[in-house]
Amino acid sequence: MSKLKLYLAGPDVFLPDAVEVLAAKQAICAEAGMVGVSPLDGPRPDGPIGIFAKCEAAMDISDVMLANMTPFRGPGMDAGTAYEVGYMRARGKPVFAYSNHPAAYAERVPDARKGPDGDLIDGFGQSVEDFGLPENLMLAGAAQIAGPGILTPAEAPSDPLRDLGAFARLVAIVRDWSNAS
Repeated sequence: MSKLKLYLAGPDVFLPDAVEVLAAKQAICAEAGMVGVSPLDGPRPDGPIGIFAKCEAAMDISDVMLANMTPFRGPGMDAGTAYEVGYMRARGKPVFAYSNHPAAYAERVPDARKGPDGDLIDGFGQSVEDFGLPENLMLAGAAQIAGPGILTPAEAPSDPLRDLGAFARLVAIVRDWSNAS
């Protein structure tokens, strides 16, 4: 029987030490008896469309996604990772997710406040999702289909984009889920 392949989605690819961070994630997957498929595996293709195609091909060969939904460049997760979550869900593949930021999405939106009708609005007067979820409800919902939703720590780690505590817990959850299936 082949090992379960886990696509490692997240903003990790933008870190200056991305190769090392993703290698550490792959080692955690290997210790659990699974294969971590990194977007950085293999040679880098030419141009943005080549990178796009390579990432889709990596998701196509993967069985499951592990999505890092830690806020990146703003109050929400990385936009590329959000696309990848949708891609995997459209293919009927399970998405498991974590965020190293424990606060609900609505708490991270700048200038969020209660509007005249009691709903939460941002500084532009636009409504803000206030469901107590760590991320947009569509992304949180994708992570609840097969998994526990978006796994978060009780407190934010000192280096949220590099801390692997929640990731390691999520790998154990996927291993248990896989063994039960």
